[in-house]
Amino acid sequence: MRIEGCDLVHLRDSAAVLTYRAQASGDGRSSSVYAASVWIEDDDGVWRLAFHQETPIPP
Repeated sequence: MRIEGCDLVHLRDSAAVLTYRAQASGDGRSSSVYAASVWIEDDDGVWRLAFHQETPIPP
């Protein structure tokens, strides 16, 4: 898997959005997606994934 174009946007001290493009290949096939993840820091200081979305990129 290859990840490129990463960008991190802090929404506030305890929330951030991570965006990137991912490319994967295997079994003679390949696919690419744009992805976005929302991360929230809980009261214990642990960062947890709150939301994840992927949009396929046509070949």
